[in-house]
Amino acid sequence: MTKNRYIKRTVADFDRIEWLDAKHRTHSVRVAGPESVRDIKPAQLSRRAGKWVGQQAHQGYYWCAGMQAHVWHESMTEFTSLMLVDHLYEIAEILAQPLLLTFADGSHHHPDFLITGADGSRWLLDVHIKAMTTESDEKKFKLTAALCERVGWSYELLDAVTNTERWNLELLARWAHPRFAPSPVERRRLLTLANSCRTFGELRVSANRPFPAAALPAIYHLMWKRNIIFALDRPFTDDTLIEAA
Repeated sequence: MTKNRYIKRTVADFDRIEWLDAKHRTHSVRVAGPESVRDIKPAQLSRRAGKWVGQQAHQGYYWCAGMQAHVWHESMTEFTSLMLVDHLYEIAEILAQPLLLTFADGSHHHPDFLITGADGSRWLLDVHIKAMTTESDEKKFKLTAALCERVGWSYELLDAVTNTERWNLELLARWAHPRFAPSPVERRRLLTLANSCRTFGELRVSANRPFPAAALPAIYHLMWKRNIIFALDRPFTDDTLIEAA
């Protein structure tokens, strides 16, 4: 165990996972099945984020509603991907740039995110636009997927998010905070109404009587939490079809 600001790349003739703890000490395990990754607990970024003159990628932090904490991102594509994951899954923790993977062939890879679900499951997520993916990238992604399979983790490669999906996520993410959650009584009322309404417009009009817009924050929150289902990949309007989960 050594102490470094970030993890230095070294060669190994076996698959290895390295991470940094809260004191920037490097930990390492040889991949040998689920038991070998049980104690992996990254607490720092595993690599230095690139910065240069004319840089177009916007680094920053996304507030994750699932874990109620900020998650660092390296680009707005990663920001959108974090919104998507936060919307689709029950999240306990998301860690950015958490690991350095060293493969037996001598190649290396820093996965973008290590995600822990509310059920304790773990998976690695890479965000990489398909048009910018090289053969070398594809090889690393395949090796990462194989490593995850060996240790009992899932692996996802997100290579495209449409503008429509991004716009819909940005709309609903405004109401993701628990402060917008309806009371149990109001929740039952809104979901009962959603069962009898075919479109968002019908629900909006029915739920807001006699106070226009009063129920909209709660409705949007229920849609963010997937208690009210809609098509994320289609433009969101009053005609959007809805269904109570």
